[in-house]
Amino acid sequence: MANPVAQSIRVRGGVVDRGAAVTSLILQEGGVCGVRIGSEEIRSAHVILAAHWAPAKKLLNDAFGPQKWNERMLTLPTTPAATLQMDLEARPSTA
Repeated sequence: MANPVAQSIRVRGGVVDRGAAVTSLILQEGGVCGVRIGSEEIRSAHVILAAHWAPAKKLLNDAFGPQKWNERMLTLPTTPAATLQMDLEARPSTA
């Protein structure tokens, strides 16, 4: 993640943990509401997944499986030079 983006997140009270090995995404009502790093859960209204393509693809596939919105993305070949950054928001409560 570029330093200016990370700094902008920190200024707004967010946490940037570069190098953390996210083991899974936490889902709630079909949206991402956090991440797991080993046995630790970190929940947030916004999650930015910034990772090399192969681990990002695995996290997304494990969390959502093939869906219409990610079908083409999950079939892209992996390369060591490609990265993916996604802002994953929890879906608003319908209650």
